[in-house]
Amino acid sequence: MIGPIYKLWMCRPTESWYRMSQEERDAYIARSQEALQRVGGKTIVTLTPLWSNKRWVLAGVEEFPDIDAVYKHAEILFFQDHYRFIESFSILGVRWPPDDSAQTLRPTMESPVFKVWMMRLPEAWYALSQEERNANGARAAQILEQAGGNQIIVCACGWSNEQWVLFGVEEFPSVEATQRHTDLLFANDHFRYSDGVSMLGTLWRTE
Repeated sequence: MIGPIYKLWMCRPTESWYRMSQEERDAYIARSQEALQRVGGKTIVTLTPLWSNKRWVLAGVEEFPDIDAVYKHAEILFFQDHYRFIESFSILGVRWPPDDSAQTLRPTMESPVFKVWMMRLPEAWYALSQEERNANGARAAQILEQAGGNQIIVCACGWSNEQWVLFGVEEFPSVEATQRHTDLLFANDHFRYSDGVSMLGTLWRTE
């Protein structure tokens, strides 16, 4: 499959992680970063969403040059005993739409809040005409801008799982902006035409 391929992931440490010394943890993290670099992958964003959910400690999006790199990365992690230390969930996707030059990977706020989301299309969506669908998408983009949000990435992921059609990451200047965004979506019947889950997080600081 032609790339780039994006992986949305969420993870939490296992008991084996908690039994590691700090030195062992640092070595494990270094191995994980090296594994991504070996296959030509890179990190788009890494977030700490624990304050907004009770399950996942870290979440993020990684970019791979093609599907073979995804396979190789998974194989390297397996032989490094990665899954002994981390319980995780991930979905693969391709950028949607592929020719949207308005999308950016650069944070625009000094202390941004990010929303990681996954969605599928309910029955009400399929009852819309193509013109109504286009208007719905344009309205959603306008609402995001109105709330001060910024689209980091949107990926089509229906080909890699049977539950979600799209996933993405949005950036907001504050938690209040995410609430305003939700209020505006609700007022415009957005959730009648989009069924999904989301999680808020802030940038993960390694220094």
